[in-house]
Amino acid sequence: MESIYIILICKRCKKTTILLKEEVEDTIKNRKYLSCAHCGCKSFKKEFSTNNAKDCMKSNYYKRMNGYIRQVN
Repeated sequence: MESIYIILICKRCKKTTILLKEEVEDTIKNRKYLSCAHCGCKSFKKEFSTNNAKDCMKSNYYKRMNGYIRQVN
C-alpha cells in the first residue's frame, strides 16, 4: 500500500511539515517548489512517509493551545 503522508524537516529552522504525498509530487511535477511555512526556506530533509496521521505526530511533541494543536520544540 502506498503511503499518503510525507514528513519534511526544514534545514534552516528544523520545524516539521506534514504534507500529502500526492500534492508534493504534483507540485514538483509542475516545476514549482516547496518552501517552509515558518521561515520560507526551500531546503527540506525527508524524514519518512506513512499512511497513518498518528505516526506523523509520534516523532514530535504537540500541545493543544487555545483550541489549536501546536508543535513544541
